Amino acid sequence: MKNGIKYITAALILLVTLGSCSSSQSLQEYYVDSSENDNFLSFDVPTSILNIASANLSPEEKKQ
Repeated sequence: MKNGIKYITAALILLVTLGSCSSSQSLQEYYVDSSENDNFLSFDVPTSILNIASANLSPEEKKQ
């Protein structure tokens, strides 16, 4: 009986592990694939736009 439970548990773990693998495209793959497209635009936003320097951060948060 205990061996049966072990096998069933191992099978369920294997099923969940294999089921969690996704074949959908990641954001990084999309970015790389789309960079060759003439209609795809990408640009960098400077951190100065976010006004992080003027944010009210605690000394502990500023260390990070």
